[in-house]
Amino acid sequence: MCRRFVDKDNVLLQPRKRAPFRGTPRYAAIASHLAKEHCRKDDIESWFYMLIDFTNAKLPWKGTTDIKENLLTSSFKVGRMKIDSRQEPLLSEMMVLCPVEEYRKVLDHIDSLMFFDEPDYDMIYSTLRKAMKRKGVSEFPYDWEKDAAMSST
Repeated sequence: MCRRFVDKDNVLLQPRKRAPFRGTPRYAAIASHLAKEHCRKDDIESWFYMLIDFTNAKLPWKGTTDIKENLLTSSFKVGRMKIDSRQEPLLSEMMVLCPVEEYRKVLDHIDSLMFFDEPDYDMIYSTLRKAMKRKGVSEFPYDWEKDAAMSST
């Protein structure tokens, strides 16, 4: 699913005019639905959709694919919803139960990136750490370790 994005001299490759769909429709970046070349921005966008799904399981396009539709029609429909999710009312639906301030900042950053731009990974990391602190979420122990940690004392 991955493709080299730099040449042997570490220079960014030019995007192809068209690129095959890569990924799972639920998490694929908008560029995938538009048959555009993928870049680092798209990796972060796909990760962001997974983050939202893990946080609240409320992706507006979740469950919109119809087995009777062909893949192209279904992918176009999901891609259109992802574009529309940047505006209300889908934005609020997508962000329900999420730390909206921080997630919106990350989404705005993703949407501001162009093909050759490097995402600001440090900003994304620090923004998510801020959300954890504001929401009172501790990193350790993990959810699945709480019972084990309590029984060992």
